[in-house]
Amino acid sequence: MARYPYVTQSQCHPDPSAVPIALGSPDWYTWLESAQHFSYRDAGGSFTARHEERAGGRYWYAYRRSQGRLRKRYLGRSQDLSPQHMRTVAAALSASTATAPPMPESAIIHTRLAIPQPPQALLPRPALIQQLTAALRSPCALIIAPAGFGKTTLLADACLHYQWRGWGIAWLSIGQGNREPAQFWRHVLASIERAAPGHTAQAAAALRRAPHAPPQGFLAPLINALAEHPGHILLALDDYHMADSPVISEGLLFLIQHMPASLRVAIASRSAPDIPLARLRAHGQVAELGHAALRLTPAESRQLLASAASTHLDEAQLAALEEQIEGWAAGVQLASLALATAATPAMALATLGSSGGYIGDYLMETVVADLPTTTRDFLLRTSILDQVCGPLGDAVAQTAQPGEAQAMLDTLERRGLFTSTLDSERRWFRYHHLLADMLRDLLARTPDLLAACHQRAARWHGQHGDRRSGIRHALDGHDPALAAALAQAEAPGALQSGALADLIGWWDALDNQAQAKHPLLAIYVALALFMRGENTRATQLLQQPALQPSAIPPQLRGHGAAIRAFSDLIQGGQMEAAHQIAREALRRLPPHEHLLIDIATIIVSTTQLTMQDAPDEAARRMSEVAHRSLGHGNLLIAAFALDNRIIKELSQGRLRQAERSCHEAIQLMADAGNAAGYTSWALLRLGTIYHEWDQPERALEHIERGLAAPHIQHPEIMVDGYITLARIHSQRGNKGRAYDTLAAIERWVYEQRVTPHTAWQIQALRARLDCRWGELPSATRWADRYQSEASGAASALSAFSDLTLARVRLDQGRYAEAAALLQQVLASAQAAGRAAAAIEAMALLALAAHAQGNDNDATAHLGRALAMAAPEQAMRTFLDEGQPLLVLLAGYAALANTPRAARSFALRLLGQAGAAAPPSHEPLSPREQQILQLLAKGMSNAAIAAQLFLATSTIKWHIAHLYQKIGVRTRGEAVAWSLRQRLPEPPG
Repeated sequence: MARYPYVTQSQCHPDPSAVPIALGSPDWYTWLESAQHFSYRDAGGSFTARHEERAGGRYWYAYRRSQGRLRKRYLGRSQDLSPQHMRTVAAALSASTATAPPMPESAIIHTRLAIPQPPQALLPRPALIQQLTAALRSPCALIIAPAGFGKTTLLADACLHYQWRGWGIAWLSIGQGNREPAQFWRHVLASIERAAPGHTAQAAAALRRAPHAPPQGFLAPLINALAEHPGHILLALDDYHMADSPVISEGLLFLIQHMPASLRVAIASRSAPDIPLARLRAHGQVAELGHAALRLTPAESRQLLASAASTHLDEAQLAALEEQIEGWAAGVQLASLALATAATPAMALATLGSSGGYIGDYLMETVVADLPTTTRDFLLRTSILDQVCGPLGDAVAQTAQPGEAQAMLDTLERRGLFTSTLDSERRWFRYHHLLADMLRDLLARTPDLLAACHQRAARWHGQHGDRRSGIRHALDGHDPALAAALAQAEAPGALQSGALADLIGWWDALDNQAQAKHPLLAIYVALALFMRGENTRATQLLQQPALQPSAIPPQLRGHGAAIRAFSDLIQGGQMEAAHQIAREALRRLPPHEHLLIDIATIIVSTTQLTMQDAPDEAARRMSEVAHRSLGHGNLLIAAFALDNRIIKELSQGRLRQAERSCHEAIQLMADAGNAAGYTSWALLRLGTIYHEWDQPERALEHIERGLAAPHIQHPEIMVDGYITLARIHSQRGNKGRAYDTLAAIERWVYEQRVTPHTAWQIQALRARLDCRWGELPSATRWADRYQSEASGAASALSAFSDLTLARVRLDQGRYAEAAALLQQVLASAQAAGRAAAAIEAMALLALAAHAQGNDNDATAHLGRALAMAAPEQAMRTFLDEGQPLLVLLAGYAALANTPRAARSFALRLLGQAGAAAPPSHEPLSPREQQILQLLAKGMSNAAIAAQLFLATSTIKWHIAHLYQKIGVRTRGEAVAWSLRQRLPEPPG
């Protein structure tokens, strides 16, 4: 009898006397708020749900115990417990507790870390060991040869040789499960830990925190730790070709180039790793042994054959065998098997043939042919699997009885028929590569059977929680409908884990019909494309007829609205449209669609910030979205939410709060298990903050880290980082690097469909650099084009470009026009509370007023700008204007009625402009003091000469002399020095 309360058949039974409650009804959600627990059961599975207190509120969790292990899944808040959501969780828990063994990719397979036992017929090859020892004088030795040339045997023999010499041995036999970079490196670290206990802890922790980050992040602490290791370690990687990929090769290259003296790496592979071998050879970092070195000599072939086979061959037969085998060790071994089972040696040699397929023919006709028919069929059908367990084998081979596959696998492994076990429990197995290749070639002759086997494998994997393997088999089985269904179910998880390339690749492999029948998958793929910065392709996908609002099925209209809102926001900055469509999405999306709900919520919050509908509420909601997204494992949306909050703080001029928010965001991501993968944006924002505080080294460090880190390849975020980087280089006087940085971002966005304001922003950066480096005609051409095509109502999105336009007009001497533009920007910024833009506008207004001879207005504008900037020490806004503004600052600081805080900030700005050589400590003459005071008033050399009745050349001589005395190089520095000294008025 069921315990109350319980849920079954879409009804909740609170207690024996209560009326059942329909799931999904208002009464259901009301009951959930006060309920403490309930049990759930349907056709797909069962669990016990508990209402638990957590930080931020009460949440529901599902529990299911199986095989002595308690499994747990997050259900959400009460409003998240829709019927569909609970069915999904029940099915997931049931799948995870089914009789199928857990997939070994998720854990370390310790049998892969053990040096293989030498074969019975081991052929000693001391000369080859000596060659490998010589190769290992380099950081890395490569053993490159086709299958069966004895690479593994040589590598294992060398390990035993080095182990006898006192070296620690780290062995890894690489398999299909190691193709994923994080899993590959987990096994590498586990093998090294065996050889050097305690030296991989930091690297393993870094890998756990950021499994998709560049390998340098965890290899650096590994290299540093091994550099302190007192002994020597040999890392042996067998069958490296099974894992070779650009990402893994990147890590291998980094390890080779930075290898500590305590470590050497030996790699056995059928093909050369994807690393720059020519360069590494030239630098002595890699040495190689090829198949020519591994080829058996005739004497060695005869010795190996004699130890492996009991059949005697005459001289002619030995010569014939050597001619066919050509020193191939596996061929000798296989020939010995043929000789042992053939009626005569001549018949055995005849079956080998003379072409590349003779070994396959032997395996099939001599070894496999002796097996029972059911076993042969089982091998043939399951050869498509990289790894096979009993239940999977039963499903793919359609065995007559459950458990039959497990029995056959046990028999094959025990008899040594090219089958090996992968775990200590003997549940997962794999076939020898040569056997599997031969069987797959044979299976390919019956395309219908091949496709059916792949389809059965796809369904099994999909039902047992490994949808990614299921998708691959469905595609190989030419079942695009099944592949699309599995991909659609896996898409949210792929998006949340950052596997965007996988999701897009699945979509590309589908035919047009499958794509058209899965609009939800298309929506997820479009989102992945946007997140990768492939905006043009995403837009083209959304323009397909099946994704038009009128064509989308009613149950998916909320999903369609969410992606349309995202497109409007990303593509054209259409704030009002994105805002309204995102609100529609929130009304329509079902409660279990956490990913799209979070996206729609962040869009509403973002547009509210920009349009100033309710900034405080929007900021609160963004923080809420970030924490909720982290709870769902959706780091991508959490990053977007946190970044938008920080953008708001920066626009308000709250630099200190923005700095705290950046560090909090980085810590939140680290706590969620990804310290690097989703925090590049925070590093870029920190770079902007430190640049504004005139800390160029610190700013440069964060900007370069942010641009180099794995990141959301979103053009707008990247553009902000590159703009700051270019401004830093320009600030430091490095014109070439500033323009190179600009060219880099122009190339990066060349094929991106960025928003119009971002495109203008990049061009505005070029105009600012042109003004800084005397290229006024080029800047003027940009200003004229911008003013005619894009300049209009000032807004947050256009502020950078609008302020650049005003700068160009100032440099042109069009002061009144510049002032009018700046007043428009200032009014918009003040109305919206955008202090950063307001400060810059007022500083430029001060320059415009001074240029027009209106010093009272100049002083007023500069005073307001300083008063607003002083609390947060926003310095570069002033310093970037150079000498003209420094003169105004000096004059402002010299005024008697200057507010203390503003005057102190002005003095700091003047001091921050920098000092030259140390002063001579020789006191200034009265004349030099007098000239210095006149310099502080902004007077030119000619004006000073006229007032003092001296020649201009005499004034220049005095100025040069006083510069030398006080150790400065510019007027601004001289004025700053005089203000710090508080020089008295010189005698008239």
